[in-house]
Amino acid sequence: MSFIKSLIYHILLTAILWLASFGLAFIRPEYIHPNIHWIFLFFLIQSLGIAGLNQFALKAADQMPAVVLAGVVLRLLTTIFFFVFAIIFQVEESTKFILNTTIIYLPYLIFEIILLLPNLRPNSEKN
Repeated sequence: MSFIKSLIYHILLTAILWLASFGLAFIRPEYIHPNIHWIFLFFLIQSLGIAGLNQFALKAADQMPAVVLAGVVLRLLTTIFFFVFAIIFQVEESTKFILNTTIIYLPYLIFEIILLLPNLRPNSEKN
């Protein structure tokens, strides 16, 4: 998958999740952190970096599984650092912030795995 196509998919995922959170904010505003837009910005920037890393993996087919795994670990570690940042700088309602971040993290992780799975299968059949 090309970088541009991956970029469009990540922007669409971000838009869908943002609209869902926007709708939930009207129904149950107590569930949504007031600064949720920063969470979405963080994940969009993170996804762009990981999409670039995955493009590199597609060019180096022999190293692809290791690079893809590194992308998943990088996503996890940067999200943990985002949690630590929220705790250190005492973001208001930090529990709600961390819960919102975790709930948004999971669709991005699942989406990344779904996008990369077809690219990993041909490599596993060669071995």
